[in-house]
Amino acid sequence: MKSAPSKRPAILVVDDDAELAATLREFLVQEGYTAETALSAEEALVLQERNPQFALALVDLIMPVTDGLTLMERLHEGNPDLAVLVMTGYATIETAVEAIKRGAEDYLTKPFDYHAVRKKIARLVEVFELRERVEQLEANLACCPSFESFRYVSPVMQRVVDRARAVAATDASVLLLGETGTGKEMLARAIHAAGPRSRGPFVPVNCGSLPRELVESELFGFRRGAFTGAYRDTPGIFVAASGGTVFLDEIGEMPRRRRSSCCECSRKASCAR
Repeated sequence: MKSAPSKRPAILVVDDDAELAATLREFLVQEGYTAETALSAEEALVLQERNPQFALALVDLIMPVTDGLTLMERLHEGNPDLAVLVMTGYATIETAVEAIKRGAEDYLTKPFDYHAVRKKIARLVEVFELRERVEQLEANLACCPSFESFRYVSPVMQRVVDRARAVAATDASVLLLGETGTGKEMLARAIHAAGPRSRGPFVPVNCGSLPRELVESELFGFRRGAFTGAYRDTPGIFVAASGGTVFLDEIGEMPRRRRSSCCECSRKASCAR
């Protein structure tokens, strides 16, 4: 059962050079992101008010009236978690340290090395998406279906539900097999809701969407400095779901070397708990 593709996070670009801002926006759109541009701090603040859920802001350091660092502080007043990359053509150790001290995640030098831009943005967006998932855990609890909400007439399905009820009372890991669209996630949520872990979070993970090189970081987290772009300790999915249930949807899509023995059964498999 594959999850519906989610909308890519939005990125705010702030630079008084209209041509550079448009070029950067075009690059971000080609990379699959949604991007909006502002030519001044005032425009940027208006855009943030309209869309407080920007994942990332790329802010020029040198701008008339309001400089980039002052704008960054005002953006953080509206959203303390907003990641900011400062852009500058005057990159020095001093300006970089000052930017990071005042809350920037990193800086980009002009003219851009777009390979470096791509990597830094991808890492910060990944952190944003993980934080969004964690924040939605409590909301997921409220929408967990119960066995009583199921509607079916098949005796085979009755046996499936009976077996699921029985396993819900245990702390066992559960392997759910079935074609896409047959309701594996609904059944996993019902098992979670009926079991001793119901007070904990239910965390669905689409294994097919996890980049091969990021599987370990996504599941187990990483420490600050573990690799380029790891600017803070980040908990993995298993830590975020502590005391609850992790639903590994399409677990057969994970790299073979990462699979546990239960994952060899079927490409149409999902694993809960």
